[in-house]
Amino acid sequence: MYKKKSVNKLGKPADERRALIKSQIKDLIGRGYIKTTKARAKVVVGELDHLISLVLSKKMKMVEEYLMDERLQEKLTKMQFGERKTGFASMTPIKNRAVDNSKIVLIELLKA
Repeated sequence: MYKKKSVNKLGKPADERRALIKSQIKDLIGRGYIKTTKARAKVVVGELDHLISLVLSKKMKMVEEYLMDERLQEKLTKMQFGERKTGFASMTPIKNRAVDNSKIVLIELLKA
């Protein structure tokens, strides 16, 4: 029996979800850290791991198509990740948001 692959929908349609994830990844690469909810952070860290593994395997055309920003692509290729194959970002819990009590985390890019 075919089982559909599970995706965290984040309460948004597919196009909005993809745009949100791409925007947060670009901010994370540009600044080195972002604050977001835990659910969004899990999705962003997974996508970022995939993107960095593409950089390490020299598939720059796919990275270029995803980022569409030469400055971010250059910054990502210059980063040193050592022998790491995954786990390029860390999630640190900060607090709960006062309005809806959702967990806020800080995502930071790890250096070698």
